Amino acid sequence: MLDSTNATSENGNDFTNGRTFTIIISHCSMIGAKTGKVVGYNVCSKFCKTCDNSVKKGKTPNKHDCRMNWSGSAKAMEQDMVVEMMKTCKEKGAVVETIIADDDTTLARIKQNVNPSIKKKSDKNHVKKNIGNALYSLRNKHKKLQNPKVFKYLQKCLDYMLAQNQGNSDGIENGLEAISRHPFGDHSFCQSSWCHHIDNPSRKYSSFPYGKLLRDIPLQTALGNLMHSYKSQSQKLSSMGSTQANESFNKTVASKAPKTQFYSGSASLNRRIASAVAQNNDGQSYLLKVYRELGLSPGCHTRRLALLRDMQARKRKAICSTWKYKLRRIQLKNRRVKSNAVKELREGDS
Repeated sequence: MLDSTNATSENGNDFTNGRTFTIIISHCSMIGAKTGKVVGYNVCSKFCKTCDNSVKKGKTPNKHDCRMNWSGSAKAMEQDMVVEMMKTCKEKGAVVETIIADDDTTLARIKQNVNPSIKKKSDKNHVKKNIGNALYSLRNKHKKLQNPKVFKYLQKCLDYMLAQNQGNSDGIENGLEAISRHPFGDHSFCQSSWCHHIDNPSRKYSSFPYGKLLRDIPLQTALGNLMHSYKSQSQKLSSMGSTQANESFNKTVASKAPKTQFYSGSASLNRRIASAVAQNNDGQSYLLKVYRELGLSPGCHTRRLALLRDMQARKRKAICSTWKYKLRRIQLKNRRVKSNAVKELREGDS
């Protein structure tokens, strides 16, 4: 059995006529949540250059490797690709119990065609973004939120609360209540493990302007109503996954098939996506295996470069996961934001 939890994500190439956009080709990947390996991928295409040229000339297309396999709407592409990947996994004896996807993805077709008992987890980055957008919408009515320090502090509290209460729906409900009260001096729902104001109420708020708590009753009411609206979703918020591995894979695909170049009219894109899958699962050393399959002898420079690239990738991954690296990344980001804000203030309206 493969990972019981898999993350799915879709990416596509679009076409515009100057007014509207339509997706003509899309690819979807399924990655094991524990192994990080691509266990399935699919490509849907509505266009073939050879067929298109033949239609323009009024001729029957010659025999070719046509990859046009979709005639429906772009909206149904992702659902169809996920269903096909799930069926393929089932045929190979792999059991998929849970999928991780954004809130736009529904399970109706998957339950109907593959597994009626399958479960879904929401992607934590999409959930945080949705809550952040709802919080951002309050800025128009409440000037306190227009201060970058106040807004970032509330976002940081949300991120920490969601991360610390995975698997604890009661903790999510208590945390949402605390976020709507803590910035205003009410610590009845706070915990001593993270709130120092319980023991020392006069302690300054280091993240707020002048270290003072917020005194805005309308803002407190609006923030309380917003947090209360998410209490009903505490079960979903306490059980979230991540599709970050899929986004990383999409970046690998973009390096092999950049959108500035059109590869969607032939089988070239399919082969490039397949090479991205091989690189994700086996590293740069996949080239050596391809050479052997083709009966070629990989040169010493190819082997040396592939091993070097794999070693660099492992080292980079280890460094990026350290606490010091993450802290330094946040510090540099804050420095850039602060510097940009100062420059905009000096420049005035433009």
